[in-house]
Order: sequence, then structure tokens, then C-alpha cells
Amino acid sequence: MNDKLKHLEDKVIANEKHIIENEKKFVDKLSRGKQAVFDKFPIVFTMLGSFGLVATFYGFERLIDKIELFTENPWILLGTGVGTLLFTGTLYNTVDNSIITSVLFSAQKIKPSEAV
Repeated sequence: MNDKLKHLEDKVIANEKHIIENEKKFVDKLSRGKQAVFDKFPIVFTMLGSFGLVATFYGFERLIDKIELFTENPWILLGTGVGTLLFTGTLYNTVDNSIITSVLFSAQKIKPSEAV
């Protein structure tokens, strides 16, 4: 009975190694494919990214222009913007980094000390 269990355990270990090797090959091929597309057309991706960024800023500008309080009082707009930045910066600093670290590394089953 022990011989059968040992044989099955060896098969499971061999299959696990085979699956892990194939997974690594698959991930390598996917990452090379993504990089190859960007390498082939860097100007296209740069232009699309720039267009998206400019369109977003222009859209925000047009939305802000429709709010009379901000168009008539640019200091209020500036204060609102700076206040928003201060609020989000303070909120970011109050987040417990150990929680973020534990969530990120628990998904990968890696200890933070092993990641460096």
C-alpha cells in the first residue's frame, strides 16, 4: 500500500512541476507579445495615450466652465483644487501601509521579505 501511495505522490509532484513550467512559458510568451506590439508601434501608442490625456483634461475644463461659481471666482476654483489635493494626500498618508503590503503579497503568497 505504501508503494502505491509513494508512486502516486511522485506522479503528483511530477505533474505539478510540469504545470508550473508550462505556466512560466505561457506567461513569458504573453509578456513578450505585449512588449512586441508596443515596440512595433511606439508612436501610435504614444499618440493615443497623449490624446486620452488631453481629452480628459479638456473634458474637465469644459465641465468646470459650466459651473458659474468657478468661472466667476477663479480663486474658489484654485482653493477647491488645492483642498482636494491636500485631502487626497492626507488620506493616502493615513492608510496603513502594512495592510496594503499584506494584501498585495498574500495574493502572490510571497512574504514581503522575499520580494526584495
